[in-house]
Amino acid sequence: MEISFFKSAMAKNNALIDTDEFFEKVRTGTWKSEISALRSCLKDNGKDVYNKKKKLLNAVTLSGNFNGRTELVEYSGLIQGDIDSVENPELLRDELSLDPHVRASFLSPSGQGVKLAIKVPPDPELHREYFAFAQEYFLTKYGVIIDTSCKDINRLLFVSYDEDIKGNEECTPLDIPKVTEPFFDATKVLSDPKVSDYE
Repeated sequence: MEISFFKSAMAKNNALIDTDEFFEKVRTGTWKSEISALRSCLKDNGKDVYNKKKKLLNAVTLSGNFNGRTELVEYSGLIQGDIDSVENPELLRDELSLDPHVRASFLSPSGQGVKLAIKVPPDPELHREYFAFAQEYFLTKYGVIIDTSCKDINRLLFVSYDEDIKGNEECTPLDIPKVTEPFFDATKVLSDPKVSDYE
């Protein structure tokens, strides 16, 4: 599946990159030098300077291929998950990578958080509903909070470097459970039987 690739957060025009190729580039260190410099910047200069420099990184729209930044061409069926300021990001990355709905789990550009690619059904009209359910699912199952900003279908995912990126190529979509109808309406009060009913 191809998604949009941008030179920076300010770029309007995009190229295309396959999702598998993107994850492989994260693993093999295509952006290793930029990410290493950013992590040093965060340590030496603080978050404000880091955030400004991070916007110069390459980025993708994980949820699909867009014409520019807003017009969806094709939905990828992947939702971005951002989990920030993690005490042990490597441990959390490895734990979440075992979830059957996680296509990829890797360290964020800062090295202090975890990025997720969560598989959902291929229906862009339900993107926000899928995200809300994913938020609830990961909070309930793992006790982690996914950044609400990821609800936006065209949310940018900045590139990173993590040689230990993990995930499941055969992941299954995280679908919203369907509410089944009861066999009968228990809210209706049954009338008392009449004598003729017994007879």
